[in-house]
Amino acid sequence: MMAKKKNKKMTKEKPVQRNEATFGKAIAAFAFISIAALLWMLATTGTANDIGAAPVQSGQAPVQSGQAPTASADQVRIPLSELSSTVKKYDISYNGKTITYMVVLGSDGAPRTAFDACEVCGGAKGYRQSGTDMICNNCGRHFKIDSLGTENMGGGCWPSHITHIVEDGYVVIEKDDLYSGARFF
Repeated sequence: MMAKKKNKKMTKEKPVQRNEATFGKAIAAFAFISIAALLWMLATTGTANDIGAAPVQSGQAPVQSGQAPTASADQVRIPLSELSSTVKKYDISYNGKTITYMVVLGSDGAPRTAFDACEVCGGAKGYRQSGTDMICNNCGRHFKIDSLGTENMGGGCWPSHITHIVEDGYVVIEKDDLYSGARFF
């Protein structure tokens, strides 16, 4: 009786059925990966994939470099009168690194500050402005300008937060807060 069971298990039909099932799973996996890749390509069309900021494309507001802010030993001060809804980027050097940060007025007229660096993607690529959005030059994710300067609560790509205050017509940022962003650059 044992021999009959072995013979039934050794029939050629079962291995063929297993191969067909494996082949079907492979086709399904390939289709899933292909669709995911296609969706990713469609989602990232028009984003920069090179190191450095992407050139300004038609319909995008240019990012401006701001004049050097007034600096004291402990703070940088940027006049509110210099700011608008167009992002301005500033640099500060620290321990041989150039730290780039951005300042812009939100739709409510309040200043927004953030590093030109993502907490995940790093600072080598930065962000570019398109209308009321900032776009990561690495992954292509969009962020509303009004959300800049808030802490990243969800993880993933996010323009890294800088604390600031408004005082006597200036955006005031502590240099130590700027130096803390050196890890991104």
